[in-house]
Amino acid sequence: MKAKTKLTFLICLTLLLPTLGEFGRINLFGLDFGFLYSDLILPPMILYWLISEIPKRISSRNKFIYFSIFGFLFIASFSLLLSLLSLPTKEVIQSAFYLIRFTEYAMLFPLTYSILDTKKQTKPFNTLFKTTILSSLIIAIGGFIQLVIYPDLKKLAEFGFDPHINRLVSTWLDPNFIGGFFAFIICILLGIILHSKN
Repeated sequence: MKAKTKLTFLICLTLLLPTLGEFGRINLFGLDFGFLYSDLILPPMILYWLISEIPKRISSRNKFIYFSIFGFLFIASFSLLLSLLSLPTKEVIQSAFYLIRFTEYAMLFPLTYSILDTKKQTKPFNTLFKTTILSSLIIAIGGFIQLVIYPDLKKLAEFGFDPHINRLVSTWLDPNFIGGFFAFIICILLGIILHSKN
């Protein structure tokens, strides 16, 4: 299997993992930070990409995006180090995991771009596009099923979840995150559809 095919498969897996929502969260090292399955898959995937498919050049049209990502990461890392002066070490470590998660997902941009930045990009593009739609549909349909079967989340309040009633939360158990996710996905899909040559 070619490197780009493997990376396309792993990105598709990353796109499908959010369908698990809160059921795809595990606690490790006794921290309050809940690890997602994607948190465990992304680091080896990024490492594999760096070894096998690291871009030989950075397109001039994307330099601003790279600069923005790494500029933010630098400032956030510096801020995190400064927090050691005023916060307990455990809280700083927990915050560091959020920064690591952001870094992992930010790295999906150059990784995905390196797969699609070729003349023969139709197959991986179609695969990623269809997987994004499939993942979104699973989460949406799961949300409507949840509204019918389990519309009252009061019993979950003891586990730290908000007691939502008659709100679409799907497997994420949070209507605000779900709403943000759908708004983000709709923007992406509309952008692709409006600018697609086909």
